[in-house]
Amino acid sequence: MSSSFSSVQPQETRKDLTIPFLLLIWFLGTSGAIAAQELIARLKLEREVATLNSLRTIHEIEMQFKELNLRFATLEELAESTPLDRKYTGGKVVSGYVYSTSVVSADSYCVRAVRASGAIAHGDFVVCEDGIIRFVDSKTPGVVKRGEGAPLRGTENK
Repeated sequence: MSSSFSSVQPQETRKDLTIPFLLLIWFLGTSGAIAAQELIARLKLEREVATLNSLRTIHEIEMQFKELNLRFATLEELAESTPLDRKYTGGKVVSGYVYSTSVVSADSYCVRAVRASGAIAHGDFVVCEDGIIRFVDSKTPGVVKRGEGAPLRGTENK
C-alpha cells in the first residue's frame, strides 16, 4: 500500500500546483504587457518633448540669424554659420524625427519635424517665423504645412 501511495501523491501535488502556476504565469504576462505599454508611451512623449525643445532652439537661432543677415536661413546655412548642430541637416533622424526647411526667404521660414515612422510618436510638428509650434496628431507621419495643426500653448517667442 505504501508504494501506491507514494506514486499517487506526486501526481496529486502536480494537479494542485497547476492552477496556481497558470495564474502566476497569467499575472506576470499581464503585468509585463501593461509595463511595456507604459514604457512605449513614455518613450513617445520623451521624443515629442525633445523635438519641441529642438524646434524652440531652431526658432531662436533663426531669429538671431535674421537680425544679423536680414533674412532667414535653411537648416544647412544655420549649421554652417551658427551653433546649430549638423545632425538636423541632410535628412538625418534625430530623436525619431527628420527635420527640414521650406519657404525660406527674407520674411519667412518653416522648419518641419516629421516622424521617421508612425511608431515613433503621436504626431508631427512645424514652426514658422511667428514662433508658434503646431502639431498634427496622426497614425501616419506627414508634413505639417504652414498654418496647419493645433498651435501649442506657450510656444510663442516673447
